[in-house]
Amino acid sequence: MATILFIDDDEVMLTLISPQLEEFGYQLVHAFSGREGMQALQEHAIDLILTDLDMPDMNGIEMIQQIRAQEESAHIPIVVLTAYDSLVLSKQATSLGADLFQSKPVDVARLHPELQALLNKTSAAKLGGSSRQN
Repeated sequence: MATILFIDDDEVMLTLISPQLEEFGYQLVHAFSGREGMQALQEHAIDLILTDLDMPDMNGIEMIQQIRAQEESAHIPIVVLTAYDSLVLSKQATSLGADLFQSKPVDVARLHPELQALLNKTSAAKLGGSSRQN
């Protein structure tokens, strides 16, 4: 069972999406800010990160940069879920290391295959001994 770190300062979003992700068999760890997300990364074995961009104390862009800069977390797939439907933000997030950019509202049933593909890719890289290329 994959463990997803879900970071969003909007409790309604967490409440709406979390049960749907759990139905697909994911275990969830929640954080409400970028700083809490970074702390959770140190405390849990995380397989994939879902994050908002607009959060207090450390935004999603800053957090992506920190995650990618740390060897122990650089391989973890990052999916950005945001209310902003901006090509500029999408390009910025993916250029810094986000694997996928999705605008809210999110259809979890449609997102699930993409999450699974990212998890499978990461698992294959670990088994093959290859490292993540950005």
